[in-house]
Order: sequence, then structure tokens, then C-alpha cells
Amino acid sequence: MREAVIVSTARTPIGRAYRGAFNNIKSPTLLGHAISYAVQRAGVAGEEIEDVVIGTVLTAGTAGMNLARNASVASGLPLTAPGQTMDRQCSSGLMAIATAAKQVMVDGMDVVVAGGSAPFSIVNGEDATGPVFTDHITSVTTEILTDASSPRRVIAVASYNTRTTWNSLNGPNTDTYPGAVSDISVFSSRGPRRNCSNLAKCPPIMKPEITAPGATIMAALTADKATATERTAIEADGVHYAAFGTSMATPHITGAVALMLQQDPAATPETVKARLYATVQPSPFATNLPVYSAATQDNPANPNYTWGYGILDAAAAVKASSSTPPGAPVTVVEFYNASLDHYFITYVEGEITKLDNGTFKGWARSGLSFK
Repeated sequence: MREAVIVSTARTPIGRAYRGAFNNIKSPTLLGHAISYAVQRAGVAGEEIEDVVIGTVLTAGTAGMNLARNASVASGLPLTAPGQTMDRQCSSGLMAIATAAKQVMVDGMDVVVAGGSAPFSIVNGEDATGPVFTDHITSVTTEILTDASSPRRVIAVASYNTRTTWNSLNGPNTDTYPGAVSDISVFSSRGPRRNCSNLAKCPPIMKPEITAPGATIMAALTADKATATERTAIEADGVHYAAFGTSMATPHITGAVALMLQQDPAATPETVKARLYATVQPSPFATNLPVYSAATQDNPANPNYTWGYGILDAAAAVKASSSTPPGAPVTVVEFYNASLDHYFITYVEGEITKLDNGTFKGWARSGLSFK
């Protein structure tokens, strides 16, 4: 088994609670100084850090929201360095060091930062909220993909915007936070995946690989949601609400893959990815996209760390998975319900008849149809 060693240490002085020199310094800032000096004394490059593990008690206020990650950014470490926070109550700091040692001895990591933090004055004081980074930031945050989406065979999904308006319980509503329609969402994580000290173990890979609708999605409203959803977010039908996030974009890929596997149950992950990436849609916002090649699937010659290969075209990907020749063309008709602000398309003659004669109330043809 490998041996883990401590090569440097650093700590801040101890002050008087609530009245000392550090009583109003936010947790990430204070801890960031210790991390910065420990790394400098170790003589290692920030790019070599594979994890930051911090133990703390009372993970609230500025010590909340993953203190390890926030302190890592505050220390000036590259954004490639992930972080995890532990709250053992007590011996959190010691547990963090033990965990870091395990990551070196068992998990194959080479360089890990670990320690503890307990700034009770700021956590329990009046100024215990609102941490804001003022340095070590860029206009576009890069390399912030989580470890979960980093593995080679896992598809990382970016989010783009398909709508900003909807009819809510309070009437028409607009939310432009995610950005312009058809553009990448502001919250969509950029790549590439984090670096590590052993490039043979984690070679460069383009992340994310593909983009799907993530804002704003009208999702099913949970009946027993613990916190009430604002009326402006609930759609006029009362059973859907406006949501956004890469967690909205990912199910589009999941659903497309499920349909692809229906057509070709024997498809391998590499085959599925090849069909997804080779059939993407064009977009005026998604420029400088790589051209798919099986020889460089994981890391194309000109990787795009925002859009990946481009926007999902589910129909094309499913068609590429089918070995059955196409049948006779059918006419698909689009309907619109103004009160719900919903579109519906169908080729089923019985459904078209009921939509036309008012059996399904509130629907009218939009004037669009296709074969």
C-alpha cells in the first residue's frame, strides 16, 4: 500500500472570540490564507492539487455552501481543484486529514490539501451570510464541472435557453436570468474537466460533450413540495412550474438515449455517443463547433468547452439508430392552447379530430404542419 506523508503545514493565529482581530473575517477568506501558505511551503503547483478536504463544525453562514471549495477559490488555487467539507462534531479537522490520507493511499491521488476550520465569531455573529468573491475570478467561470461528469464514458450535458416567458397563475411572466433564447445558459458549467497530476490517468477530454434545453422548462409540479412554489413560477394550468438547470437539460439526453436503445438494443456507449455527437443541430450562438470524428471522439482537434459538439437533435439521433427503412410519410399537425401557453403535435387522426371539434377544449391549429 502507498504511504501518505504531510509535507507542509500552515495555520492562522488564535484570536479572542467576538472581540479579536479575526472576529469579522469570513470563513473562506481566513481559511484561504492557510491553504495558500501551506501549498507555497510544500513547493507544489496549484494544478497538482487533486482535492481540498476541510473539516468544520457549524457549517452555516460563510462556513456553509461547501467551505472547502469556497476557501480553495479564495486561496487562489486553480478552479480545477475540487473541494469537500466534513462536519464530524467533533474532530472534523482530524477526519479531513485522515480522509485525505486515504485518498493518497487507496484512491490513487498524489497531492491533497486537508485541514480544519472553526471561526465561531463570524458563524455566530451578525455578519454570517453573504460571501462574495472579489478576486481570483473571471468573467466566464471555467473548469467547474463536477467529478460526477468527468469520467470518459459519462456524458456531460450543457444547458441552453429555449424560452423566457410563460403564463403563470398571476398572468404573463418573464425570467431573463438564464440569458437570451437560443444562447447557452449562464449557469451551464464550462469545461474542460479538471486536470490531475497524472495525465496518463486522466488525459484531456472535451467536457461538456453535448447541449440540450435547460431553461426555461415547464416541469411537473410536485404535490407535496416542502416549500411552496411562487405563483409567478407556476404555470396557468396549476400543475407545471418554470424550472431551469442542467438537471433539466440532462433528461433530454437520457430520453433520447432511451429511444435510441429501443431502436438498437445492442448499441454500446461509444456507439450511442457517436450517433448523438454526429447529428447535432446548428445554432447561430453555437459557433466554432468541432466536427465529429470517431478517431478523436473524446478530445476533438478544436474542442468547444461551452457547447461540446452542439445541440441535441433527438429525432436525427434516433433515426441514426434505426435499421428499419422508413415507412409511408404521415402528416403531423401542430396545435396551440393560448390559456396554457402549450403547443401539441400529433399525427393520430383521432386526436386531430378531437382537437379540431373541441372535444379537447382550448386547442386550435397553429397553421403549421409537416410530413
